[in-house]
Amino acid sequence: MAVRILHCGKNKKNYDICLKQNIAGFPMRLAEAGDLIYFALRLDAEKKTVTGARGILDQPTDRKPWEDGERYVQCFTVKDMEYCEPVDLSELKRIVGSSWPVKYLQRSKPIHEEGSITLLDELFTANGLSTPVFFSDGEDESEAVVDTEEDDEQILSDDASVDDEIDAMEPEQGETPQDEAIKIMGTFQTIRFKNETDKIQGLETLVNENFYNLFKNISEERSIFIPENRLFKTSGVQNSSNETIKQVSGIPDALLLVFHPEDTVPIQINLIEYECYGENKLKSIEKFRYLNGHIIPQLMRFASSFSIVTDKEIRRRTIENWNNKIIDLVYNDENFKQRIAEWMETLYHRKMPEMIARDFEKCLVESFRNNIRIMLVIDEFTSEQKDTLTNIINSFRLENDSGVDFVGYIIRLHQKIDVFNSDEEFALSIE
Repeated sequence: MAVRILHCGKNKKNYDICLKQNIAGFPMRLAEAGDLIYFALRLDAEKKTVTGARGILDQPTDRKPWEDGERYVQCFTVKDMEYCEPVDLSELKRIVGSSWPVKYLQRSKPIHEEGSITLLDELFTANGLSTPVFFSDGEDESEAVVDTEEDDEQILSDDASVDDEIDAMEPEQGETPQDEAIKIMGTFQTIRFKNETDKIQGLETLVNENFYNLFKNISEERSIFIPENRLFKTSGVQNSSNETIKQVSGIPDALLLVFHPEDTVPIQINLIEYECYGENKLKSIEKFRYLNGHIIPQLMRFASSFSIVTDKEIRRRTIENWNNKIIDLVYNDENFKQRIAEWMETLYHRKMPEMIARDFEKCLVESFRNNIRIMLVIDEFTSEQKDTLTNIINSFRLENDSGVDFVGYIIRLHQKIDVFNSDEEFALSIE
């Protein structure tokens, strides 16, 4: 277990979200489950950085509830949260001198000095509280409005706040604090997928084969991935002659159940759609037409299938059909079966094998009604397109009046050019 400081910069909202939702996000992959994290915030008025909460990283998660959530590539739920009156972290200079921001704040590096770990614990314990101190509650939002991009960057960036700490340092004699340079493992060439379904160089094929190695923020123990293409089909709409109207039903490429026991609706159902421009759609106009003529309508069909915009009987028929298929698949796989048993025991705290299937079915029905997410996995996707799709999909309301959620992931294929230092973590790619 490592001890780290997670710096939320000057962003009071982000700090409060971490404490309210028991979640932590890192801009690099560096932490591990079991690490003890002190949450830190820069207070400009007091000209100090404080900590008011700590907890242990629990399970990886793909939830990113912050407004700038795209910055965070590694996220965890946090357990065993504790709170204290805000403590000034500059006290750490008593142990390591004025270079403490470089040693502990940049990149949330692990704290190796036992003296610093002990001092943090003593300060925290001496100022302990039973409830957290929040900083953004009741804040006048009009005061937070900024006039320039530079000001906005200063407010939102934890890196900028760490730089403020470093600029304020008074190096001791002979001390030249510097952050560790990024060292490169190797170089890679970005190449195109052939298409979506090619058995060798297809996006869907390669993602399915390497799903949990790609999506490290999704815990295998707390999810069930069902890559069976065309197994699930929405009920569609029938005309007066009981004929299904074409182009109304949809078939996702895969299904993903994610277990969040802390949520009101603990199982999230993800409808996964793979899309690939690949080698056949190279021109901007081709991509534009494919996005607007195929991808967006397809995702809207998925979202509408479980939204209240669709007739209640049609929704009921789709949910019943999908429920039965999921249950049949789960109970024909011993690993899935055991996983579901653990989930249900976590939720209901009873060891009654005869109730597991019933409890699971009840959870699934509730999830289909109230916790649906559309997941797009694609080889090219701009931030503007993502914002547009998020707004479109979220406009489809579920029975609890929440919107259908949306997430988009860009997957690229890289070919090795040269690996010259395999012990390092970073690589450069050229396209």
